Amino acid sequence: MSNEADSRVCTCDQDAPGPRHSARSGGVAEIVDLGRPLEGLRILLLEDEALIALDVEQICREHGAAEVRVARTLDAAAGALSARFDAAIFDLMLGSQPTTGLARQLVESGIPFIFATGHVAQDALLVPFPGVPVVGKPYFGAELVEALVQAIGSRAGSHDGD
Repeated sequence: MSNEADSRVCTCDQDAPGPRHSARSGGVAEIVDLGRPLEGLRILLLEDEALIALDVEQICREHGAAEVRVARTLDAAAGALSARFDAAIFDLMLGSQPTTGLARQLVESGIPFIFATGHVAQDALLVPFPGVPVVGKPYFGAELVEALVQAIGSRAGSHDGD
């Protein structure tokens, strides 16, 4: 059972002023201007750590995402899968629970996604997802956005012949 703290939707003013990117790693801030490669996209973010979720949500909005739906539990994420979104960022593990079951649903639905995780050594969990970008924590926001853009581009490229 989920509650309001488990899932929320944030919509941003896409014309808001400010830097296009602020990434933190090891306590060092870095400003990188990648433009707005996520312009107008709806992103599903599955992340159980509140501060990381807030940071990733902000990174997505600064890069143009129109909406970021944050799910902090598997139940909230399962409910969020019924909503329309263009791409997803999944933590591989929520506590001790793998998110691979929900990731399989994304693959079946053709929704591009990446794993952003501190569990990159969990190779066995990643085997069913060849080609899905994996960004290891801690990461710079630019790495995250570039991986998501790569996943979206790969998915779009796979439909060029359709």
